[in-house]
Amino acid sequence: MGRQSMRSRARVAWPLEQLEQDLGTHSGCEVVVSGNLLWEPPVAARSPIMEPLTEAQRKTLEDLYRRIDERVSPITAAHAWWPCRKGCDHCCRHLAAPLPVTRLEWTYLWEGFQALPPEARAEVRARVAGLKGTQRPYTCPFLDRESGGCRVYAHRPMACRTYGFYVSRDQGNWCHFIRELLEKHGDGDILWGNQEAMEDTLARLSGDTLSILDWFDAAPTEAC
Repeated sequence: MGRQSMRSRARVAWPLEQLEQDLGTHSGCEVVVSGNLLWEPPVAARSPIMEPLTEAQRKTLEDLYRRIDERVSPITAAHAWWPCRKGCDHCCRHLAAPLPVTRLEWTYLWEGFQALPPEARAEVRARVAGLKGTQRPYTCPFLDRESGGCRVYAHRPMACRTYGFYVSRDQGNWCHFIRELLEKHGDGDILWGNQEAMEDTLARLSGDTLSILDWFDAAPTEAC
């Protein structure tokens, strides 16, 4: 989808008898019948959330992600027993809540989503829809459940990058696997990252924070 089509609101004309049925599947589009606007997306769906990143925004966000990678890499490299590496998808399958993502991160994540093949995008959207009204634990809709890999790995948000390697208020931001391994091996040689500092930095840069379910609700549909 090109930049212009992501930013514009499609005008779609439907026969009156199909309105009730089709509004459920085209909720991101305006409905026009005989030249009259009968329905339009809510304000959230019409906000410029799909405005592309500026070069300055991209550099700032990627620099932040690079700082996280520089903290994470030495920990996994120095500890062969560390579980947070390719092949472990436990946290992706046991989310306490749908991922909270800032506006800046969502725009970056959307790029990764748009680069997926059409069938993969459709599958992700179906999973997002399936999460609504369900209870924890949640499985991330971007997870490739066969390989255990992330379909948008290069564009994944900060929460995914820091999990397992950062602490907040002296509490580890990690799962029971790491807790048990730390009880066995200790953490005297590990330099943890500061989760609160990263979150504060991102909040200053990024604006609103919503769950990925809400961002998808406000994003353009494939039909638009």
